[in-house]
Amino acid sequence: GLFGPFTFIIQQDIDREMSFQSYVKPSPDISPEFVPYTFQILSQMLELHQGEVPTEYRAFLPFLLQPSSWAQKGSIPGLVRLLKAFMRRDAAQMASSGQFTSVLAVVQQKLIPSKVNDVWGFELLQAIIHYIPASALNQYMKSIMTMLLTRLQTSRTDNYLYYMIYFTFFSMAVQAEGLTPDFIIGAVEQVQTQ
Repeated sequence: GLFGPFTFIIQQDIDREMSFQSYVKPSPDISPEFVPYTFQILSQMLELHQGEVPTEYRAFLPFLLQPSSWAQKGSIPGLVRLLKAFMRRDAAQMASSGQFTSVLAVVQQKLIPSKVNDVWGFELLQAIIHYIPASALNQYMKSIMTMLLTRLQTSRTDNYLYYMIYFTFFSMAVQAEGLTPDFIIGAVEQVQTQ
């Protein structure tokens, strides 16, 4: 049979308000090759949803941040897109609850160290910089820059160098409250004082 979420979408009128409770709880007999599509569909639904983020989505966020969710390589693009949608739509909640620090942990432990997945780490970092208030990020910037510079020094690739430069300039140019070029320069200078 079809994977539960696909069946749910087919059976529902997309224009109506949807209940996500059954949708976000996958059944145990799910075929692993369909899991990445679920994350992509959930992200698109969250991006298109009008109004406040449904509580069912918020309840699903801790599952997304577990290491086991990131084990399947094919799920990473969908997970990144879904987390970016969360930050775009619910940054205040993620900042006040501290959940963005779990996103930082995923970036630091799973994505940036991997030559295959570092691009996804930079995408999440850009979303964090763009949507999470600078006041909440300030205490983590030194560790973010240390992580990025350490990877640059230990296992540089051309792609990594490109994305590192892009991230740095993006962070200096993005229009976000409290985020100026001095914010990023200050984080780099904190690393250099070690």
